[in-house]
Amino acid sequence: MFKRLFDSDYMEAEYGALLASLLTYHQRLEPLLRRWLGADFARFLDRVDRLEMDLRSFPSAGMSTPRTAAIGWLTHRDGALGALYVLEGSELGGRMIARALAMRFPGKRWAFHRDDFDAGQRWRHFLSFLPTYQEPEPVIQGANSGFASLMQHLTRGQPTAAPDRATQQ
Repeated sequence: MFKRLFDSDYMEAEYGALLASLLTYHQRLEPLLRRWLGADFARFLDRVDRLEMDLRSFPSAGMSTPRTAAIGWLTHRDGALGALYVLEGSELGGRMIARALAMRFPGKRWAFHRDDFDAGQRWRHFLSFLPTYQEPEPVIQGANSGFASLMQHLTRGQPTAAPDRATQQ
């Protein structure tokens, strides 16, 4: 699904639908991350605001019925830290997506996938908050669960493989 962002025929409405789905996920996740991580991590919990800002720029997004994000796995601070680790790491990859979107839709700017900030500095700042763990397994489990739940949320109802365009014509 994220690979599709790089296709030359990627449409604004597709991006809007992706943003709407991501918003549904982060609206469920961010309050739990705030609860478990506290004020020290608040500056990293800005995705809902950024997604809402971007969705105002995509009126043709055709907001479908929001999917319910499965976040029941998030039950402790270490799991929340692992989940946030995955999200912050994805900010680095989001810069590549921002560049692809800028080429596909010149003149537009986005708040969620953006290339106009120092993701490396944000990543280093986040890493400075990570304590040294004697037993990192709960953090790793949180990272794995966070990634898996996001992918499950985004792919629910989606085909497992892209259809072959040659067979569709």
